[in-house]
Amino acid sequence: MSRFQLNDHLVSAEEPRRSEDAYSFLSQRPSFVERNGIQIIACIFVILLLSTWFVKFPDRIIQQGYLSADNAPIEIKPKTEGVLDRLLVANGEMVEKGEVLGWLSSEIGHQDVLTLLAELEKVEVVMLYDSGKTDRKTFIRNTAALSLGELQQHYSAFISSFLQYEDYNQNGFYRDKITAARQEIHNIQLRNRIIEEQMNLSRKDISISRETYEVDHLLEKSSLVTKDELRRTESQIIGKEKGHQELVLSLMRNETSIKDKTGDITQLNHDIGQNSIQFAQAVRDLKARLTGWVDRHAIRANTAGKVEYSSFLHERQLIMANRPIGYVIPGNSGYFLKTTLGQNALGKLEKNIPVEIRFSGYPFKEFGTVEGRLVHISDIAVDSGFLSKVDMPQGLQTSLGHKIPYRENLRAEAVFVTKDIRLLKRLFNSLVRTKNN
Repeated sequence: MSRFQLNDHLVSAEEPRRSEDAYSFLSQRPSFVERNGIQIIACIFVILLLSTWFVKFPDRIIQQGYLSADNAPIEIKPKTEGVLDRLLVANGEMVEKGEVLGWLSSEIGHQDVLTLLAELEKVEVVMLYDSGKTDRKTFIRNTAALSLGELQQHYSAFISSFLQYEDYNQNGFYRDKITAARQEIHNIQLRNRIIEEQMNLSRKDISISRETYEVDHLLEKSSLVTKDELRRTESQIIGKEKGHQELVLSLMRNETSIKDKTGDITQLNHDIGQNSIQFAQAVRDLKARLTGWVDRHAIRANTAGKVEYSSFLHERQLIMANRPIGYVIPGNSGYFLKTTLGQNALGKLEKNIPVEIRFSGYPFKEFGTVEGRLVHISDIAVDSGFLSKVDMPQGLQTSLGHKIPYRENLRAEAVFVTKDIRLLKRLFNSLVRTKNN
């Protein structure tokens, strides 16, 4: 068989089978989807297009802002590093300004320092308002057993000043010297009065003697009195005048003694006054050292309000110096965000629109957003735009239940939610912008 005959035979053998497959395909009825696929796709597209009219999508404007507050929370910062010895105020409690929240450990017990400080204030009050009659023995009895560590040398120096103060003001040594000097002045003044009386008598006696001398002098000219008698009379006058001068000198010496005693009294009073000043300074110095120690080791509230610790504090925990461990939140504290709006955003924004606040340091997907509301837009432009203020009605509580700790000028994004725009309109606007471009 030739090659052409073989090919004709193969073609004739396949023709019945191919015709049967084609007949089977052509005889099968198409499904509804196959018959109406284009119409179904068109209907779905129309439905989706119509649904965009009912779906609203809010327009958002994002601006940078910084956290601030009216009557802002005050950080609680220990002034020295140390182990937390006592925690006196729990989280969420209300405190007064200056109240001690806790104590840092030290070689000196804080109770000993407070006891010494209280006794020292008693001494100060008595010294100022009770004629300076302090009681050193009582003070020592109440403070001698205290463990003062590094403050012990200052305490000992104060006791020495206390003892000297008592010598000047209370034990009577210097006061007795003043009393004795005043009594001596009084006695000298009495002697002066006697001397002055003697001087008066002496002057009268000298006057009489001079009159006698004048008579004798006349008699001597008449030879009734001898010259020797006249000289004796003159000698008596001289003797009486010398006696009178001695009285004058005695009076002058007494006046000098009075001045010396008065000077001694003045000096003693000056010394007493100076010692009182020195003791008052010693009280202030020791008090300053005690209050300085308290200031370093006491954790205090700098304002009145509610305590919010930034972590779970416990005793024997190491506290670092100048690192905030929490805040005291005043009762009237209000948080807000300071933002600067560009001119292209002004036409879309108005007061009281909602704002989502996303803090940069606290990712909003993990911590959530803080609810805000635009309350103010400045009418005066600054270099970068118009200042605005966003209040936070719920404080720093996020939508996921987290509490953002307050930090002044903490950076955040303010997402301003403007009016809702239909999705169809947004798509149309996008197409128009694309065509224009």
